[in-house]
Amino acid sequence: MPLRGWHPSYPPPPTGPPATLPGAPVHPEIQTSVTFFHQYQLFAAEFQKNTPLGIPIPSIQQFAEFQGMLSGHIPHQQPLAAPAVPAIQPHLDMQADIAQLRRELQEMKDKAGRQHEENEGTDSESDAPVTKHRRKTCKSVTAKRILSLEKGNLSKRQAEVREELQEAVIGHLKTLTGLRRNPFPLQGDVNDENDDVDGSAQDKPSMEFNFDETVTYEENAAIIRHIADLVYKEQTNDVSRTITHPDVNFTKRDLEEFAKTRFRTWKRAYQAQKDELKKAAQLANQARNRRRRRQEQLKQLRGTAVKAYQKRFKVDPSPVLLTDWMSEACSDWSDEEEARDVHRQLLATKAGLTQEEIEEGVKVLERRSLAWRSGQLCSVLAKLDQIVQTKRKGQGNAPIKMKRVDLQRPCTGVPPSKIYPFAISMAWVKEHPELMDE
Repeated sequence: MPLRGWHPSYPPPPTGPPATLPGAPVHPEIQTSVTFFHQYQLFAAEFQKNTPLGIPIPSIQQFAEFQGMLSGHIPHQQPLAAPAVPAIQPHLDMQADIAQLRRELQEMKDKAGRQHEENEGTDSESDAPVTKHRRKTCKSVTAKRILSLEKGNLSKRQAEVREELQEAVIGHLKTLTGLRRNPFPLQGDVNDENDDVDGSAQDKPSMEFNFDETVTYEENAAIIRHIADLVYKEQTNDVSRTITHPDVNFTKRDLEEFAKTRFRTWKRAYQAQKDELKKAAQLANQARNRRRRRQEQLKQLRGTAVKAYQKRFKVDPSPVLLTDWMSEACSDWSDEEEARDVHRQLLATKAGLTQEEIEEGVKVLERRSLAWRSGQLCSVLAKLDQIVQTKRKGQGNAPIKMKRVDLQRPCTGVPPSKIYPFAISMAWVKEHPELMDE
């Protein structure tokens, strides 16, 4: 059908294929005006490109009629089949499948169990029920710590076994390394009376620690593991076991921790012996610890006389039995060997020691009272000491042989804690008025 507006006077229509339309033609009734106009612009550009000069471009109305002609020859597109209606809850199908698999698996297990029981019943002469044995699993002996934890968390029996195992570990360490309990003394060569190491073992130790390295260093760790193996085999064998309570459990890890503790102790002494600053600091720390222990021992002794004091004087002296309020007892005074020897000789003379006692090494401690203590507090402590001595004699215990000498060198420091007004000396307060603000 000729296009509307065509005249015979126009040049003949162009030969060749007609101008191509972009995309499949769509009837104008189902297009928006913007989309239709855009398609017309594309058609006009394509028409001008493929048509000889002189032929005018069809109008937009002619383009619409031309599209209508083409749309009549395009086969009607069949609608796609509607998708299957999904289940209301698709996850229910999955759960059903899982449940079915579980049922099948359980049936297989039950069937295998019945076959096993039938076979056992055929081979066995007894009608006893078949017991299913589980494979035993061995727990690693180094998996956890039992006795190497905080001592306060252990029972009395565990604490006893802990001490015995520590002694066993230290004994093997000294034997295999040739080291003594105090291999690096800070003041001279101190003999260790508790050492019973054979001389041949000291001449040629089979293992040597490297104290310049850490405890995890390969050589050090190998020695520690070896010691732990030795002690573990020894203490788990009925023939060689020496611990008091064999039913108390322990692990190799515990034994390794005991060996590591001893290694670190030796290493600190080794470093202090090489470094003068560390040596001085460690000596001072040891002296403080000794004085503190003696103060605690003195407080405990006086504590045994509290009931007798209360019965005799109708007063409870317990509030004044504090460690910080006990007199100090010193045995070391100077790092210099010459000054220390002079001081020891002075103490021996003051205590009236014989030459034989001096040669035997009878220890004499210097008693240093606390200058801030009042006369009333000193009187209470002196009465407690008298009760302690009387009580020990009555029980058949020998009196305390440790000799103490007072060289009139009281400790002039400030009280370490708050004190009762009656316990502080007013004379000391007058001598140190600047300390009262503290």
